[in-house]
Amino acid sequence: MDGNYLIAAIKVGLGDTWHVENVHAVNGYGPTIYKALMEISAKHGIAPAYKIRKEKKDYVVPKSRNIWRVFSGSPNVKTYFLEDKYTDDYMNSKFISVHGELDIGRAEYNLREHIKNEYRKGISYFEKLKRLIKKENHAKPYKQFKCSYEKCIWSNVRTFLEASVEAHQ
Repeated sequence: MDGNYLIAAIKVGLGDTWHVENVHAVNGYGPTIYKALMEISAKHGIAPAYKIRKEKKDYVVPKSRNIWRVFSGSPNVKTYFLEDKYTDDYMNSKFISVHGELDIGRAEYNLREHIKNEYRKGISYFEKLKRLIKKENHAKPYKQFKCSYEKCIWSNVRTFLEASVEAHQ
């Protein structure tokens, strides 16, 4: 995956409302990842996750809290009261985009094409020609490559999110 970098990752608990559990982003990309998730969540909306701990500590970092505050006053976002768990009222809401659901079909297509292109880069011209002449089935090696590549992506996401986990400890 040389030359490919993660700029943001988000961990979400899915349910009637999607609760944001962890976020880590390159400086400036935090609001973008929240907005993208809000669009994808459609009618479910997103809300801050509430972590129950023995000690009375607020686990929402200031940058995240500011994003929720901005959403609460945005004309592009509808807010709905959920539960009274945070001292700041806006933190007790779920947030739904007024623009409706985002179609992620194009993003999924782009990812599939990116993986195919990375696979093709690793095959020599001679090997491509040989497969074409012999009409060899290269589905199995491609599936193995795709699986390995996807595992690498998820491994990078987990590593990337570790900084967010550390901020909450």
